Amino acid sequence: MSTVGRRLAAYAPLLAPPLVGAYTGDALLTAQNAEPTRVLAALHANASPRRPAPRPSRPVVVVLVDGVGDAFMARAMERGTLRPVSWWRTFDTGLPSLSRPAYHALFTGVPQAVAGVGNNRHRGPARADTMMDRVRDAGGFVAWALEGVSWMHDLAGRSSDEVRWGGAAHDVDALAAMATRNTLVVTHWVTTDDAGHTHGAASVDYAREVDGAMRRASALHDALAQRLGAAGFTLFVGADHGHVARGGHGGPERAVTRTRWVQLGGPTRTHHEGVISASAMAATFTDALAIEAPREALRCAAREAVTSDCAAITRRAEAVEPVFRATVREGRVRAAVLSVAWAVVLLAMAALGGTRVRRALAAMLVVLAGAVGAYVLLGPGFTLSAIGTRGAYIARSLAALTAGALVAWAAVGRRTGARGREVLWASAAVPWAGVAAAGGLAGATVPGPHVALLASTAGMVPTATVLAVLLTRAITKRTG
Repeated sequence: MSTVGRRLAAYAPLLAPPLVGAYTGDALLTAQNAEPTRVLAALHANASPRRPAPRPSRPVVVVLVDGVGDAFMARAMERGTLRPVSWWRTFDTGLPSLSRPAYHALFTGVPQAVAGVGNNRHRGPARADTMMDRVRDAGGFVAWALEGVSWMHDLAGRSSDEVRWGGAAHDVDALAAMATRNTLVVTHWVTTDDAGHTHGAASVDYAREVDGAMRRASALHDALAQRLGAAGFTLFVGADHGHVARGGHGGPERAVTRTRWVQLGGPTRTHHEGVISASAMAATFTDALAIEAPREALRCAAREAVTSDCAAITRRAEAVEPVFRATVREGRVRAAVLSVAWAVVLLAMAALGGTRVRRALAAMLVVLAGAVGAYVLLGPGFTLSAIGTRGAYIARSLAALTAGALVAWAAVGRRTGARGREVLWASAAVPWAGVAAAGGLAGATVPGPHVALLASTAGMVPTATVLAVLLTRAITKRTG
């Protein structure tokens, strides 16, 4: 064997487990967006027929202020920063409380679990009819003012749409002018979400960004009224999710799943108590345009309906629900079977692999127990909202896992008689447990946020094991 070959063989135990973890983590993220084929087929089969509709005579402007929860919108209303409010309601964004899944629900009226949109890695157009499609079919025009990311346009945009980027999304006069040329204007402000991730919802910086966005929305109302008249438009302002105090979203916390949508200006409407699905906003937007709701929407409008398609939406939801539930059950069974299969494989390896294999697996289980214990005590937490920023989440998770693995390996793991190289190879089996648990749900439904987080964290265990073994060797050499 050449020198290069010997070196590769020597370092393979260090490289292979982290690569396995990275691969399985990537596969899991992709699986969370697998299309639930049977559910989508039922959804499409029960779509409302296309009906001719008059072109909307009054434009609707939708302002999505990214990352602002219900409590902060309520505070802006109380202080008069967001005004004049004629209607509002509190919504549940659904799980996961992430941006792309939320946009999909808001535009189509189909909750993220039904559509199978599980995280921000989803690519391509929406999987169901959108409110933008309804506007275009009615002869209207769609425009976008996007401060940063293109995700909204990726879901529902067309090449014929007017699109403005960057600072134009903050220019209220430019936005008002867009409303004179288009039927539906969708505006996306992201600096609030950036502040939430960077500083947390409890920070002064986040509060300042939210306050600025609310004042800008109010100024947009005034600019629209000046150009189109007080009754010449409809303006909605709302959010896709909130942030926890330290920053982050994606989990089930009320601070991130409770959002609020308000209408500025126009006649005062009755406010309805209670929390409903944010997917109801798709029909609410089209109701304001006096056109039919998205043809596959599963939620009726959240305010008094002008159009009369709520009965059709209810029938469609009743038809899709049993298919969705059956698909969820099948996915859970498949995930359970795969998890048992993973455990059986490990037991078979222990039974048939000889003493060295059994020692390596025993040491791996010890190290895994230590890593998980440290993650519970020191890690970012068992919720997707722990991912304030990807880098910070990975760093804190890896530090906690490594600390636990180091203590477990130094105190107990080496007493099993396994070598460091052997336990490194054995640690490559850990990420596959996560894929078995959550990947089995691919195409069935969106994995729960806890399952997704634990499975992703499992992908970091091999890297933590490598670091723990290397640190143990360095400490042993140093101490003699």
